[in-house]
Amino acid sequence: MENSIKNSEVKSNMTKDTFLYLPAKAIEGIVGIITLSLYTNFFKPEEYGNYNLAVVTVNITALFLLGWLFQSAYRYINNFSGEKNIKAFYSTVFVAWAAISVSVVAVSLIILFFIKEYFYVGITYLILLSIFMFLTYSITQVLFAMLSAARVIRLNLMLSVLSAVFKLLVTTLFVKFFNIGIYSAVISIILVDSAVAVVIIFRLKIYQYINFSQFSRNIMKQFIKYGIPLVGVSLSLSLLNNADRYIIKLLSGSSDVGIYVANYSIASSVFSMLLLAIMRGVYPNILKTWKQNEKDRAEELLSCAVRFFLLITVPAVIGISVLSSIISRILDPLYVVGSSVIIWVSIGMFFLGLTEYNNKAWELTSSTGVIFRNSLLCCLFNIALNLLLIRPLGYKVAAVNTALAYFLYFLLSFFGGRKILKWHLSSGNYVRIFGSAALMGLVLYVITRVVPVSIPMLFILVPAGMAVYGASLYLTGEIKTEVKQMVAKIKSISYK
Repeated sequence: MENSIKNSEVKSNMTKDTFLYLPAKAIEGIVGIITLSLYTNFFKPEEYGNYNLAVVTVNITALFLLGWLFQSAYRYINNFSGEKNIKAFYSTVFVAWAAISVSVVAVSLIILFFIKEYFYVGITYLILLSIFMFLTYSITQVLFAMLSAARVIRLNLMLSVLSAVFKLLVTTLFVKFFNIGIYSAVISIILVDSAVAVVIIFRLKIYQYINFSQFSRNIMKQFIKYGIPLVGVSLSLSLLNNADRYIIKLLSGSSDVGIYVANYSIASSVFSMLLLAIMRGVYPNILKTWKQNEKDRAEELLSCAVRFFLLITVPAVIGISVLSSIISRILDPLYVVGSSVIIWVSIGMFFLGLTEYNNKAWELTSSTGVIFRNSLLCCLFNIALNLLLIRPLGYKVAAVNTALAYFLYFLLSFFGGRKILKWHLSSGNYVRIFGSAALMGLVLYVITRVVPVSIPMLFILVPAGMAVYGASLYLTGEIKTEVKQMVAKIKSISYK
């Protein structure tokens, strides 16, 4: 009876946290789409391609050099109590960050000084700004990880949304009033990330705990042991996700990179927000249960989390795929030719998200080397396919290769992770979820074939599709319990 009450409470927390993250991340995703639409109008495909390569290079460098710190800060922030231990934790985190980041900036500036003559001036300035973008990006990644793990959810979400909004606004202002082209987007990232870092530092009162003399070698060893294998995972996945851009640049040129990335970003921005919202809502609760040595409860919660994931992402994949040619019209006409990329990226992101739940088996047991092996294998598989197929078949095949690589990653994690920790869903769950999503997709497909559809029509089609999907789930019984609980909660609030 006690376990049942505990499970109910934890599931309630998971649901509450997930539904706190989802609306905010949906807003962030909408802002991302608006940003993408405006950027493709502000910048030519070649400029946008070079900008994206700069951002991706900074992200990959940060993952390679500091990814272990991001992961460890998120994993261990709640393991330290007492002022002395908290000081040791924060001091270790920020001394490590400062030492690595300052070294990277210094070395990068020296290298740029000697190689600048090999680039035209525009690229040199872009590289210079990217070096400073590394500083602000890396510190915000550390801080957001700690903010999330500490479950300061509302501030986390508010900063995420405002960060996306202000980056767009600052970029627009620089484009309109200073006419500095693609540099506007990079400068906006640096300025807004700096402001976000200051807010988080003051909210968590981190400045009170940082003392260089409190740096702990033992804590650092713990971070390295846990985080280093995950660096390989993050780096492999980042390369799996982004190496195609470098290969397209090499074999096809910056313009094709811009077209490919713009369409890729439509799908990836939507799914990244969904995956992050769901995972941030459920993982801390699963982790807490696992630490209490209750494997059965952890598996039950993991199963609940996977069901959430399927309920939200399956209709997203089908809806985006059916409407891809219309959705792509939010971009400048120069970019619309790559609309098919959206379909394959959506499928790939779905398998990536599902894989994250299988990987929890190795993360919870700290056997992260297995995740690294699987991700590296899929990364190499993707790179090999791109090198073989992009030149003869064109840049669009890179999206198909990404979907195949993520599917392989899912298979490896599914059959390996279930030996340690597995999620259980009935065949009925799959039939109701996929069947309802398929019905929604069919309705949308018929409408798009019968009625001329434009961008404004999406504001009708998307809610209509959600209504069909939700009604089907309810009538088949898949979400009746959740609906009843929601109705009961609304009634209890109204009576108060």
